[in-house]
Amino acid sequence: MVLGRSDCREANEDTLPNPLSRYEESKLVVEQELATTLDSRVDLAILRPTAVFGPDSRNLEQLARRMLDWPLWTRAVLRFVYGNRNMHLVPIETVVQAIELLAFHPEPLLGQVFIVAEDAHPSNHYQRVDELLAASMDVPQLRSTLSIPSSVLHALLRLSRRSQDDPRLQIIGTRLASLGFAPKKDFEQALMEYGRWYALQRQENS
Repeated sequence: MVLGRSDCREANEDTLPNPLSRYEESKLVVEQELATTLDSRVDLAILRPTAVFGPDSRNLEQLARRMLDWPLWTRAVLRFVYGNRNMHLVPIETVVQAIELLAFHPEPLLGQVFIVAEDAHPSNHYQRVDELLAASMDVPQLRSTLSIPSSVLHALLRLSRRSQDDPRLQIIGTRLASLGFAPKKDFEQALMEYGRWYALQRQENS
């Protein structure tokens, strides 16, 4: 994500990017080049999705693979460590819906940046995502909600030089909301569908 590391608890389109990785830096450079090159020629809008997931996406692949391959105790440890860390996930269907809204919006967009995210959804945190994937992939569910304090996890993630190192950070798309945008795809349903898709792919390829 272009945002990189933010020192605030809630980030939106007005939050200044602070990219840490080369990937984040390159995305910001592309945005700036597009704005410089195209803004005077076309009605430009820049869409910043958070962690997009859906069939063939990479953002949930590692977690889904752990469900099927790793011992149950490792999941318990990860749930304890990551707790309610915001996952910044957004279904691909919601991203497509946002693209359609902007593409056909009747008013000029004037080069504005728009964030599409579902961080405010109550299930968009590590332990709940783990539970939903487990249910959809027919693997044992873990119900303990014990976890290390968010401040400790924040410190650990910062030491490892991770972007979005504050587990309580919420990324909010205020400008899409001002245009009346509301996701049509149910977040939990999208997670369950991804889990079933991944399990089926593994079964067919085994």
